[in-house]
Amino acid sequence: MAATAAPVTHPRSRAARTRPARTLGAAAATAALLVGLTACTDGDVQQAADEVASAAQGAADELTEAGDAIQGALADADARAQAAGDLVADARAQLESLDADARAQVDEALTSSEQAVDEATAALEQVRDQGAAASQEAIAEAQQKVADAEAELESAQAAAGSEAGGALTSLGEELAGLGADLEQAAQG
Repeated sequence: MAATAAPVTHPRSRAARTRPARTLGAAAATAALLVGLTACTDGDVQQAADEVASAAQGAADELTEAGDAIQGALADADARAQAAGDLVADARAQLESLDADARAQVDEALTSSEQAVDEATAALEQVRDQGAAASQEAIAEAQQKVADAEAELESAQAAAGSEAGGALTSLGEELAGLGADLEQAAQG
């Protein structure tokens, strides 16, 4: 009976002794895996958050630059409109030296210029109040009015000759600049 002399181990007792070690090992492996996944996930989430924040900041910077450009264009257009209005007054003062026909033609061109400046000023106010997209029609009408006034002024200046003085030339330049400023405001 030598065979019975060896200690008998019960399968249940062996499993009981090694189960805590296996459970502990499995728990440690699971914890390490979770920590690793969490670190990867946290890193991915952080990277994604950084990319979203960077894109949002870039978009905000672009909007700020666009807003600044529009405000600059509006300020330039306002200054040109004011200068054009002043030049209309100066040109009217020089009408006395012209003959009757030239005086009438220049006076009509100056009136058209005043109306164009007024319409441009109103369009610029609309851009400020409603934005460029909502003001496209007003800007287009003001641009057309300014272009028409500029052409009429050139015709009157040609009819008046050198007696018209520099005010008409300067006014024509201001109207051309005002038209360009309106174009820039329309693109904003």
